Amino acid sequence: MFGVVSVGRGKTLPTLLIPTLYGNNSTLLLVPANLVEKTQKDIETWSKEFRIRDDLNVLSYEKLSRTPEDSGERL
Repeated sequence: MFGVVSVGRGKTLPTLLIPTLYGNNSTLLLVPANLVEKTQKDIETWSKEFRIRDDLNVLSYEKLSRTPEDSGERL
């Protein structure tokens, strides 16, 4: 899903619900590094009120762009 929505206009909840609506088997949410922790907290918070899949993967753009050799770790 791609869309132009400005800051503070409510992108997180729809983004978390779409995998449930479409029945995806695996979903990767790509976010800026400074929003990974916030997104994980949002998943926990919204899961109390909505059926949010528990298999969502949150990864930063920055981590995706690095090779394992860059960081010495596996993705």
